[in-house]
Amino acid sequence: MVSRMLAALAVVLVLAPCVAAQPNVIVIVADDLGFGDVGYNGAEIATPHLDQLAAEGIVLDRFYTSPLCSPSR
Repeated sequence: MVSRMLAALAVVLVLAPCVAAQPNVIVIVADDLGFGDVGYNGAEIATPHLDQLAAEGIVLDRFYTSPLCSPSR
């Protein structure tokens, strides 16, 4: 019984570093920014940092806001 517990503890200690760290989440909110206004969507204006974030991460592009004329606060 003790040997099984030690074996299980050894397995847990070996596999513990394999657990991924928590992901970093960045939410960018901009007022009057359209879908095609950033570089990774084909805009004429270069946005290299946003392009790098889009290339190395996940882009959630199926979200919409309410069409009201108010600041994004």
